[in-house]
Amino acid sequence: MIKRIYQLIFVLLFTVSGVMAQTVQIHDVVEEPGVILVPLDMLNFTNVGAITLDIEYDSDLLTFSGFENPALPGILANYSADDDFLRVTYMGMGGVSINGKLLDLKFSYPGGFSTAVAVTSAEIVNTSLAPIASTFIPGSVTQVTTTNVVTLVDPGLVLTGNTATVPVTIEGPDFGAVNSITLKIAYDPAQLVYAGKIDGAITGVVAAANSNGLLTLTWIGSAQNFTSQTTLLDLKFVYHGGGDAALSFYPGSEIADNLSLIAVNYENTVVSPYFEDPTLTLGTVTGTPGQGVVVPVTALDFGAYQVGAMTLKVGYDPAKLTFTGFTPFQPLTGWVVSASGGVVTLNRSNTTALTIADGLLVALNFQYNGGGDASVVFNPGTELKTVNLVTIPVEFVNGMVSPDDYTAVLTLGEVVGVTGFPVIVPLSASGFDPLVSVGSVTIKVGYPGDQLVFTGYTASNPSFSGWVVDNTTDEVVFNWSNSGGQVLADGLLLELNFNYPGTEIAPVVFNPGVELFDTDLNLIPLSLIDGGVNVLPSGYKVSGFLKYADNAGTPLPNSDVYLMSSDGLTILETVVTDVNGYYEFLNVANGDYKLDASTTIAWGGVDIDDAIDVYDFWDTGAPVLSGIFFTAADVNVDSIVDIDDAIDIYDAWNDGVLPATWNAPNWVFENPDVTVSGSDVSVDVQGLCAGDVNADRF
Repeated sequence: MIKRIYQLIFVLLFTVSGVMAQTVQIHDVVEEPGVILVPLDMLNFTNVGAITLDIEYDSDLLTFSGFENPALPGILANYSADDDFLRVTYMGMGGVSINGKLLDLKFSYPGGFSTAVAVTSAEIVNTSLAPIASTFIPGSVTQVTTTNVVTLVDPGLVLTGNTATVPVTIEGPDFGAVNSITLKIAYDPAQLVYAGKIDGAITGVVAAANSNGLLTLTWIGSAQNFTSQTTLLDLKFVYHGGGDAALSFYPGSEIADNLSLIAVNYENTVVSPYFEDPTLTLGTVTGTPGQGVVVPVTALDFGAYQVGAMTLKVGYDPAKLTFTGFTPFQPLTGWVVSASGGVVTLNRSNTTALTIADGLLVALNFQYNGGGDASVVFNPGTELKTVNLVTIPVEFVNGMVSPDDYTAVLTLGEVVGVTGFPVIVPLSASGFDPLVSVGSVTIKVGYPGDQLVFTGYTASNPSFSGWVVDNTTDEVVFNWSNSGGQVLADGLLLELNFNYPGTEIAPVVFNPGVELFDTDLNLIPLSLIDGGVNVLPSGYKVSGFLKYADNAGTPLPNSDVYLMSSDGLTILETVVTDVNGYYEFLNVANGDYKLDASTTIAWGGVDIDDAIDVYDFWDTGAPVLSGIFFTAADVNVDSIVDIDDAIDIYDAWNDGVLPATWNAPNWVFENPDVTVSGSDVSVDVQGLCAGDVNADRF
C-alpha cells in the first residue's frame, strides 16, 4: 500500500509543472510529533454541485481523528483505518464557488519519519452533474529538523551462523527527562533471527519479535537524562547469510517526555557478512586395480565457525570402487557411517560447538577395482551446520581415483624484477600423496650469479622448518629431514630471496640432485618445473588522481586503480591511491591502454533530488546526463535512462534499501583511453556512486 502511494505521488510530482485552472492540493507540512492539521485546498472552482475525494495515507504514521475549519456546510469525512483510506464528500442544492481552503485534515503524528497524503481518485461535478476537470497535487508530513537521534550501531562483519550484537544508542538536547520509549525495528527474517537483548542504560525492556521480521521494544520508567550519548541496550541477532541484512527503524517508533512526544531522527544499520570460504575437498589419488586406496577428506578455513551437526554424503561408482571403511583424523568422535547403493553417509551431531582445524578430517577406504577413472563426489544432502542450526556456506570440491601414474611436482615461479631491487622467487609443491609422509628433502636451485644475489629464504610451510642451507655464487642447496615424517600439502614450500642487480632475464632452475624420500626411504617420483626472473621493461609513467565526479574533485584515497589492456578485458597492473587520491604506474611501455578503478568507500549520496534529475532527463532532456553520469543514472542496467530508473532511485532513498531491480554496482568509474608514446602521461579518473547523479556524496 505505502509503496503504491509513493509511486503515484512520485509520478504526480513530475507531471504537474504548476497550479492549473482547477486544482485540489494537499499542503506539505513540517511539524513536531503530536496532533497536526494538514490543509486541503480547492482552487479556482465555480458552480460546484458535488465533491468526492478519496485520500490515502500511511496509518502507521498518521491516525485520522476528524477535520476542522470546513469551508462548506455539510462536508463529511469517513475513513477506514484498515485500508489507510479517507473519503471527503459534499453535495449542495445550488452551485458553489471555492478558491482556497476546503478544510483541515486532523491527524495524530508520532514523528520520526516522513509520509505522504495524496488524493488518489476524485469526482467533482457541477450542478448539471458534468465532471469538472481537475489537477491533484499531493502533500507530505515531515518532522521538524532535530538533532535528537537514536542509532542502530554497525555491529561489524559477522560470519554466517554467528551472532551479531547491535548496540542501540541515544543522544539529544531534548532527551533530558525521557520516561517512555517504543522502538520498532524491521529486518529480513530469512537473514536474521532475533536472539535476545543485553540490558544497558534501561532495564525492564519488553521485546517482542513477530514472524514477519518486526521487533518491538517498549520501556516505561522513571525519567532519565540522555542528552549525551548513551547505550540503551544491545540487540542480538543470529546471522543466516545472504549478503547485507538491513536493520531499519519502522514507523511507530517514538520517544516521550512525560507523555509528550519528542522529535527524533532514527539511524539504521546493516549486518554485513565476513567472507570466509571454508572448503571440504575429496582427494584425487591413484590406485592399483585389486588393491586398497585411501581418499582423504580435507578441511580448510573452518577456524572461525562453531560447527555443530555434520552430514557427509559421498557418491562413488560401485563397479569401480568398493567401500571398506573410514579413518577419523581429527578428535571428532561419534561418527555414524553407512554405505549403500554407491553412497557413503557419515553423520555426526553435537550440541557443543567444535572447531575444525585445517587438514585431514576423515579418510575413506576403498578397494579400487580398476576400469579407469572413478569419480568420488559430494552428493546433495551434504551439509554442515553451526550450533545455531545455520547452514555453513561450504565449498565442496570433488575428487577421483585414477590408475597409478602418480607424479608429484615442485615448481619454481616465474616473477618480474626491477633492476636494483629485491625479488622473491616462490618454490611450490603440488600433487604429493596426502597419505605419504616425507622423511627427507634435498633441493638444489641454480641461478646466474651475475644477475642474481641470494640473500636468504622464508620457510612458507610451517610443517617444514629447520632447513639446512648451503649457498655458492650460482647455487643454493636446501636440506631437510624428520624421522617422523610430514605430509607435504599443496602450496608454497619456500620463498627464495634475491637482489636483482642484473638487466636481463635470469633463469632460476632445479639442478641435478633434487630428491625426496618417504619415511621408509622410498624415492618419491617428481616432476620439476623451472622458473626465473623477467626484467620489468623500461617505459614511462602513467599517473593522475582518482576523484569523485563533483565540482570539488573530492579525492578517493585507499582505492585501486587498474592499468588495463586496450580492449579493457585484462588487468595489467594495480596500484592503490594515496591520501590525496594520487596514483602512478611506472615503466609503462609504449602502447594503448585503458584505466579503471574500484573502491571500498561506502556507497551514498542518493536522495530525491537525484530521482527528480533522472526523471527530468527522461522527460525533457535536461539536465543533460552523459558519460559517467548517464552510467550512474542507469541503475537497472538496461542501457537506457528512463522513469524506471527514477523510481528505483526514489525507492532506494525513501525505503533505505535498494529495490530488487537495482542491478548497478555501488560505484561506477570512467574508463579513459591512455596512449603512451615516448613520454609520461597524466590522466585523472572520476568515480561516482550509482544513482548519485547530482554528485553530492561528499
